[in-house]
Amino acid sequence: MDKPFIKKYIKNINNVRIKNIIEFTKYSIVGCINTAVYYLSYLLFINIFRFSYRISFVMGYVASIIVSYFLNTYFTYKQKPSLRKFLIFPLTYVPNFLIQYFGLIFLVDRLHINSKLAPVITALVATPITFFVMKYVIKR
Repeated sequence: MDKPFIKKYIKNINNVRIKNIIEFTKYSIVGCINTAVYYLSYLLFINIFRFSYRISFVMGYVASIIVSYFLNTYFTYKQKPSLRKFLIFPLTYVPNFLIQYFGLIFLVDRLHINSKLAPVITALVATPITFFVMKYVIKR
């Protein structure tokens, strides 16, 4: 093989790696914002509206999914939003939702962890899974 081909191949591999690192970094930033939206909504519903922690979780989660769709579409993946993607997008959160919801119930009801702390723990466990599922749906 000639050297220019090898150099070009290596450069392409490095560019892909850099793009993935940048994309993951943006996803992480959006994830932090999204987690803040979720948690603040959760606290709002549980403290102000006096909903149960389970209902507050679902309501906060819905709010965060809407914010997440637009931030990830525009900022992370630089795609145009569409109604189809918007309707499919919540499906990417099913694994995350299930892990967090049942994790929350387990932590609060079984381990008696404070209902204001438990969502933070479950979010840290479930978030990385969502990255790969979401990337597939949005970039597809």
